Amino acid sequence: MKPFYHLKEKFLSSRKAIERFPLPMIFSIISTVFFILSIQRNEGIKNNAKLGFFFIFATALYLNIKLFLEGIIFSKKDKFSFKNVSLLKASSYLLSLPAIFGMYLNIFYLNKEFRYNSLYIYIGCMAFLIISIFFISKLNYFEDFIPYVLNVNFQLIASIIYSMTIGIGLLIFFVSLNKLFDLNMDYKHLLSLELIVFIPLNLGFFLSDFPIIQKSFNDYEVSKEINILVNNIFIPLIYLYTLILYAYFFKIVFTMTLPKGIIINLVLWFSIFTTFVIFISAKTRGNIGQNFKKIQPVLSLPLILFMFYSIYIRINQYGFTINRYLVVALGFFSLLSMLYYIFVKNSSNMTIIVLFSIIVLISSIGPVSAYNISAISQNKRLKNLLIKNQMLVGGKIVANNNISNDDKKEIISIVNYLNDYFEPKDIDLLRNYDSNFERTFGFNENIEAYNNCYEVANISDDEAIDTTGYDCFISKDYYNGETLYDDNNIKIYGENNSIIITKKTKGSEVSKEINLNDIAKKYIALKKDNSIINQNDLAYKGSIDGLNYKIIFKELSFTKEDNKIEILDVSFYFLMERVN
Repeated sequence: MKPFYHLKEKFLSSRKAIERFPLPMIFSIISTVFFILSIQRNEGIKNNAKLGFFFIFATALYLNIKLFLEGIIFSKKDKFSFKNVSLLKASSYLLSLPAIFGMYLNIFYLNKEFRYNSLYIYIGCMAFLIISIFFISKLNYFEDFIPYVLNVNFQLIASIIYSMTIGIGLLIFFVSLNKLFDLNMDYKHLLSLELIVFIPLNLGFFLSDFPIIQKSFNDYEVSKEINILVNNIFIPLIYLYTLILYAYFFKIVFTMTLPKGIIINLVLWFSIFTTFVIFISAKTRGNIGQNFKKIQPVLSLPLILFMFYSIYIRINQYGFTINRYLVVALGFFSLLSMLYYIFVKNSSNMTIIVLFSIIVLISSIGPVSAYNISAISQNKRLKNLLIKNQMLVGGKIVANNNISNDDKKEIISIVNYLNDYFEPKDIDLLRNYDSNFERTFGFNENIEAYNNCYEVANISDDEAIDTTGYDCFISKDYYNGETLYDDNNIKIYGENNSIIITKKTKGSEVSKEINLNDIAKKYIALKKDNSIINQNDLAYKGSIDGLNYKIIFKELSFTKEDNKIEILDVSFYFLMERVN
């Protein structure tokens, strides 16, 4: 019964959240209402869902404003009169209006589908506001900042655990009712209930015991469990992993080979984790944490610089993408954090969290955001490739098939990336792109994408399939090493890039092999002379022990490199007629 008692107490204490943070709680409830309306009406990302996202943003913004006001009023309580406090509150809420209006325009008008840059801006701003919750009330008094942050973290984890417990309980209850009583209730009702739990109720749990600014944490000590976790587990593991990384880098220097991409993953997440372990270790008992804070930043610097060298090579070859930009941003954060730990002694470490929030915000909005820098970089790459191959005349793309396969693959890769992650208005050379890649660039995006891959994904099917004279019509996909059809003594299976047909007769078995490499070669020969290849052009007719059959290929893809063909994917129709 004890867990239920704690849950009941948490429910009752959530009233304190409404009293202390009325606006954020009201906005969280409004956002939930709009999300539920969107779900119940099966709207997708339409106006109701957009309003839900908008009020979630308002919730985070006004929570930050309330915490900021609490912090500044407490720190200046001897200097502020009631009139000054009222003026400060009015000014803060007034200054929030441009941010509210800007986010409204971003959600509803920057991109009608709430995708691309609009979504990146929203996610970045929300991340900034969530991170700001951890420090904004402590900007004027930060002596006890580390224990304050730990306390907020514990509150957050506890609220998530409570919400997940209720959410899982609702799921079990809902499924049980449906299964046991055949109620057939729509699961969108369950999702609506879960939204109530994970938005306003979860926020109420989180804010109910949110540390007040008046509470001092100067005498705070981390628990025995946290102390053991940091000093006896995290720190030794970090030292060990650092040693492994240094051994690996010495191997790279000795062999003069730089693995692609792996160094970034090896170092980046490790350095970020190390940054926050150093942050916590300042409050652990004993000398282990203090020595770690002195030694590890120095050991981490060469690793981070090596990572920057690796990402520089990638960016120099392939330009900025959104992911590479974020890697640079996080690497920059790790580098500055380590330098801060080295040169700034006995600090509150608030700078680390503030720095992280600023980098998140810069990466999300403005001219140097991840979206804008990546768009500029990839547009420039595409332009340079087109100029190099005489495919850009008067600012317009001119089709040209006589370019190297490497350049074709790069152009395909860039165009696909730009089309997938950016709005047409942000792609300089493709604003009037008509979606026909081959007509625009002079070569097929599927044909050349993978080591000169000839893709016959849509063999012309304008002609009706003539089944005259055949008794059986089967549609099949080819799988190497698998049986495709087995009935009435007729068996079809795939093996070694071939379709094999067998027929059982009295005491014997007759087989026929159709080599798919020969079909691919026939396609290549036909492609040289014809832009359109019909299904009958590749059809294969044969007879096996009185069984007449015909294979019509509807899809065929393969690679051809140095006259070596490798079959990738095959779909076909199999028609057969019994003669005997």
